[in-house]
Amino acid sequence: MRIETIQEHTIILAPSYVHKQLRSELLEQTNAVANLSIMSVDTYLAGLLRHTYDAYIYQCYVKLQDMELTYFAGVKENTDFVNEVVSFVDDVHFYGIQDEQLKESDVYLKELKDIILTLKEVPCASKEQMLALQQIEDAKHILIMDDFASARHRYVYNILQSKGASIQPTKIVKPKKSFYYVLNKKEECEAVARYIIQHDIAAEQAKLTMCDESYQPFLEQVLDRYKIPHSFQSVKKKNRLIFSFTSLLAYYLQPDSEHLAALFETEVFISSKAEAFVSYVRSFNKTLDDDFDHIAHHVDETKHIIDEKTRSNFKQLELDAREVKIEVQETLEKLLACSLQEAVLYIEALLVEQSSFQTLEDVQTIRQIRTEIKIAYAYLNEKTIALFMERLEALQTKQTKEMVGMQIGSLSQPLKETDYHFVLGASASCFPGFAANSGLFSENYVKQTAYPSLEERYEMHVKQALASLQTSKHVLVFYATSGLDGKVQQPSLEIETFMDKPAKPYPLPFSMKSYTVDTNLDTSYGEALFKKDGAYHGSVSSFEMYTNCPYKYFLRHGLHIYEEAKSPFDSATTGTLMHYIYESLTRTFGKDYASASVHDVSQLIAKESEALAKLYVQDRARLQMSQKRLLSSVMDNLAYLESFEQDNQLMPTEFEHRFDTVIPVGDEKVHLRGFIDRLDMNRDFISVIDYKSSAKKLDLKDVRKGIKLQLPTYLYVAHQNFARRPVGAYYYSFQNGKQGTQYAKLNRGKLECQDDQQRKENFEKSKKFVGWTTSTDFPVMDASESFIDGIGRKKDGTFSAATKIYNIEAVEQLLIANLERIVEQLRKAKIQIEPISCNYCKYQDICHNRKDGYDRDMLPVDQDIYIVGKLKEEESE
Repeated sequence: MRIETIQEHTIILAPSYVHKQLRSELLEQTNAVANLSIMSVDTYLAGLLRHTYDAYIYQCYVKLQDMELTYFAGVKENTDFVNEVVSFVDDVHFYGIQDEQLKESDVYLKELKDIILTLKEVPCASKEQMLALQQIEDAKHILIMDDFASARHRYVYNILQSKGASIQPTKIVKPKKSFYYVLNKKEECEAVARYIIQHDIAAEQAKLTMCDESYQPFLEQVLDRYKIPHSFQSVKKKNRLIFSFTSLLAYYLQPDSEHLAALFETEVFISSKAEAFVSYVRSFNKTLDDDFDHIAHHVDETKHIIDEKTRSNFKQLELDAREVKIEVQETLEKLLACSLQEAVLYIEALLVEQSSFQTLEDVQTIRQIRTEIKIAYAYLNEKTIALFMERLEALQTKQTKEMVGMQIGSLSQPLKETDYHFVLGASASCFPGFAANSGLFSENYVKQTAYPSLEERYEMHVKQALASLQTSKHVLVFYATSGLDGKVQQPSLEIETFMDKPAKPYPLPFSMKSYTVDTNLDTSYGEALFKKDGAYHGSVSSFEMYTNCPYKYFLRHGLHIYEEAKSPFDSATTGTLMHYIYESLTRTFGKDYASASVHDVSQLIAKESEALAKLYVQDRARLQMSQKRLLSSVMDNLAYLESFEQDNQLMPTEFEHRFDTVIPVGDEKVHLRGFIDRLDMNRDFISVIDYKSSAKKLDLKDVRKGIKLQLPTYLYVAHQNFARRPVGAYYYSFQNGKQGTQYAKLNRGKLECQDDQQRKENFEKSKKFVGWTTSTDFPVMDASESFIDGIGRKKDGTFSAATKIYNIEAVEQLLIANLERIVEQLRKAKIQIEPISCNYCKYQDICHNRKDGYDRDMLPVDQDIYIVGKLKEEESE
């Protein structure tokens, strides 16, 4: 930027983001010419005013509300509608659009014109500014730095130039052009960082233009990782003080549980138990008016469904929440007792009193809030408050005061000249970034008015955009071939024309070097963390957790970092309710439980649902709606189980059987504890039934890997503790909705519909008991051989090739081998982050792992695993 000649008393019009740079260069170039003024166009226009118009938007809003409207009555309070109309009225004053140019060809446009004419009566800054501009006789003392100007600023430039103002054009150079494409936005940022490092470019000698603001978080992440100094010209981020103010005001306007919880994300309310308070009020829909004793009164009524530990956690949650409520109650009650105008002042005072002012920006933010309150105060009411909050939130975009390192800006804010200019996002959807008018005042609406034409604005916009690419010795343009939504993107036509050559792929490496963190501990920690009283304690599910992810096991059972107490009513609670219903029916009616009447079942469901509804008040309607569906599901299952019990010689004997078993594994011991849903037995035999809410299966490979040990463990416990021969262990699924039943099928081009009997047979196939059979005497449990999955016979009475009957001794040996392997790893403190699956894991915020799919070695087995059945080659691997 060079200014060859300049006079005293010159006014230089330039965008505010270049003022500091411009002052530095002027000191070097002008030999300290006196009385120079540097200002933005908006500041210059503001200086032409003799009156203030700060409350213009509020005055327009109030005037609009006073209008009797027909077609726009439903939206006149909508802030988006108000802003759109007021913005156009401002354009009417600015460009001198005449009343007769406004459309009125139908009743809607006529009413819209009436709105515009009414709002034109409100005194407006643009009107006074345009009159003042027209009255200027000599503007030779004004120098315009021609930069990327909006249509309005360009209009002002033209007026001033017609009155003698001079313009300093952007210095255009002929850059060396490089044009690249990569896969996505992240790779664009990666390519820039690598280019800077590979070519040893000083950060101060590079600038970067984002054609799309969504690049900002990607750039921050990548440039920070490569430690490349950088500054964003303007940053839009959540200002904590403005957020605190609007959150308090939102609570005042609507003091419900959600807004109450949001207060603890602000600067005003800070408590060590805030997390408990937020969880409590959101989970149980509490407000400040409620007594925080809801859980204490009702949680123990749910003892059949919610376990003791969870109930205890709920009680502690309520105690913590009550403590926080006492801390904040007085402050919030004072707020709610205020009138709206008083509330705004009270919140501002509260913010000043409670907040810790950490930066100069905080002080400036408070000043901005006070200024906006002063402007809006006289107009504040229940209708204008939304506009007030919207204007406060708009203050969150800030200009960067000190630009260090590589400067990053947007197309509309060109940066200073540097040796290297990187451009990201040069796709057809982002460059040149011109936006045609849409909405109520579309291009079609303004076409016949004094508003600058679409062609004129587009041509100037593209000219400025391309000029901004010609200010450095090197310009490197990038675009991504696909967006975040996966859709294919094409390069901008204007960019392709400017670059005058096709883009080529940027040579990024195919894979980044990965770094793994060794989380394994010194072996001396193994026994200290996991061994207690001479044994390794746990439930079967905890040892399955270790197999799935050793690190998760370490966090949960080594460091005792527990997942957050589950508060809302969810599908798991429904599953527990189903368990209890079957357990209760079996305890009450014994083997005849499946003959229970609809009345008996509905009474049981209603009783437990009511207990849950008292606790989960916000889910009462949902619970009531689900009762009918639950009853239907239970009765369908009971109808099937009634046939099963008629075929079953065993008697339901133990329900929710609690076991506490010590299993020797090599030189160590495993102390296993848990519950078995149901044990059926007679004098000689015993079987295990495990209820499930969804379909499950037991695969030999999963057992050999240690992934599924539940049923083998239950078999071991049943065999060792009851001195009976195990028939088998099985899952029984309550699920009714996913049987894949076909109501019709095509057979040689003909549609054959299934009758009720065929549909019943398909349903029964889907309801079979799935698991491992461990005795050829299984007919004591399934005389007709139609209820246990995986058992089949040929016509001659021999077992089919697909039939598998397991050797109980071999199964127990396989279980012990799995436990021995797990104990050996725990003893060595092996807690590596190598999960089989990360689905639904609540510990990812700790480990930050984003890779799963690790496999586990299978323990060896031989043909002895089966009594009936042949070990396949792939099973023996």
